[in-house]
Amino acid sequence: RSPFQMRPGGHPAVALFWKNLISAGSLVTARVWMFLLWMVIFAGFMLQSQTRQAGGLGAALAFLALILTGLSLFWGPQMLRNDLRQDLPATDVLKMFPMPGWQVLLGEVLAPTAMLAGAQWLLLIVALILFPNHVAAFSTTLGERISFALAAAIVLPCVDLLAMLIPNAAVLFFPAWFQLGKDGPRGFETTGQQLILMFGQLSVLAISLAPAAAAFTLVFFISSHLLPFALCLLLGSAVAAVLLLIEAGIGIRLLGGVFERFDLSGE
Repeated sequence: RSPFQMRPGGHPAVALFWKNLISAGSLVTARVWMFLLWMVIFAGFMLQSQTRQAGGLGAALAFLALILTGLSLFWGPQMLRNDLRQDLPATDVLKMFPMPGWQVLLGEVLAPTAMLAGAQWLLLIVALILFPNHVAAFSTTLGERISFALAAAIVLPCVDLLAMLIPNAAVLFFPAWFQLGKDGPRGFETTGQQLILMFGQLSVLAISLAPAAAAFTLVFFISSHLLPFALCLLLGSAVAAVLLLIEAGIGIRLLGGVFERFDLSGE
C-alpha cells in the first residue's frame, strides 16, 4: 500500500519521497502512524495511572524514551538506508529524470528523515506523559515539560535532515566504502568500514550543529531577560532550526552539483 495518494502534479522531489517510503516497507503509511500515535498516548496514560504508587517505573520509562531519542540521532542514519545508499546503483535511471541534482538529493533524504522524526516524536510523547514532576532535587511543571518537548520536536527533524545528508554526501564521494543497494557484502570487514564511517559522520554532524547550538545559547540568554522561560526555549529552538535548515539547504544544493557530475562507471 502506498503511503499517500500521488497527485499528477507537484514538486518532483515528492515522487522520490513517495517511492522511498514504499521501499521502506508496508508499515510506512499514514494509517499505521496514526494508530501508533493513539497507542502511544493511550498506553502512556495507562502506565502513568498504574505507576504512581510503583516507585520510579514511570520515570524510568520516560528516561528510557529520552535515551532512545538521543541514540536515534546516532543509529538512525545508519539503520534507515532508503536513500542514495540504496539507489546509487541506479544512478543512470535517476539521471534520466527531468530533475536537477538538488531535487534528487532532496527527494532521496526526505523519506528516512521523516521516518526518523516520526519515531522521535512518538518517544517524546512517551517521555512527556510519563516524566515525573519531581526528579531528585529538581521539580518541573507541566508547562515546562511541554515547552521542552515542543522545542525538541522543532529541532530534531532539522538535525535528522543534516544527519541524513552526511552519509548521502559520503556515498557520493566514497562509493566504494558503502554497502550499496539492499543486498551487499557482509562480514567483519564491512562492519569495520561502517564503524569508521559512522564515527566520521558523527564528527561532521557535531561540527555542523555547532553554529545552531551557539545561536540557541545566544538567543536564549538575551531573551531570558525579557520573556518567560518557555518562550525563550521555543524562540531559541526556532532560531536553531532555521540555521540548521539553511545549512541543509546549502548542503543539498552543493551535493546536487556533485550528483550531476557523478559517474558510477568511473568509480
